[in-house]
Amino acid sequence: MNCMFGTPSQVMGNLLWKSVCGKPIFSSPHCNKDCVCVGCVDGNLYCFSHFGQKVWQFPTSGPIFSSPCISSFAREVFFGSHDRFIYCCNMDGHLMWKFETTSTVYATPFVFRSCDLDNKTLLAITSTDGRIWVLNAATGVLEGSGKLPGEVFSSPVIWGTKLMVGCRNNYVYCLDLCMLQTSKTV
Repeated sequence: MNCMFGTPSQVMGNLLWKSVCGKPIFSSPHCNKDCVCVGCVDGNLYCFSHFGQKVWQFPTSGPIFSSPCISSFAREVFFGSHDRFIYCCNMDGHLMWKFETTSTVYATPFVFRSCDLDNKTLLAITSTDGRIWVLNAATGVLEGSGKLPGEVFSSPVIWGTKLMVGCRNNYVYCLDLCMLQTSKTV
């Protein structure tokens, strides 16, 4: 099954461009001023210009359901894969770092900076086994982690020093990142 990725014109509804990715796309595209990135079930993260030209693709060893997160603090894109890794690529498509989790990653990473957390640029991500990971966004080094009592397919969001995420046990959790950072592992 081939899947086409395209952008409809907001004014006229006309198709501006489309590009075949080879397999279905469950990932949501993410844009910055230069490009559009999207993950594909074929295991690649694709980067397109706003004119539909493929700029680069980055391969992983598993399908990508995770939507990419393009950092507004730097020029990186973060995403997870079924191969249990979280990836950081620069906007030229080169791997900066990868971090191995304990399970498949469906969630969209969330990059943030908080003056209450030493003003570091951090990345929050979850894996399907209920683990929450907080990484240094520049290096991929673990800053803190936690575990929820159920599977997690939800993407984390951050407000100040609070991380919110849904869990398969029917609860939404709000965690204090200062506590995760202090204890390193919860």
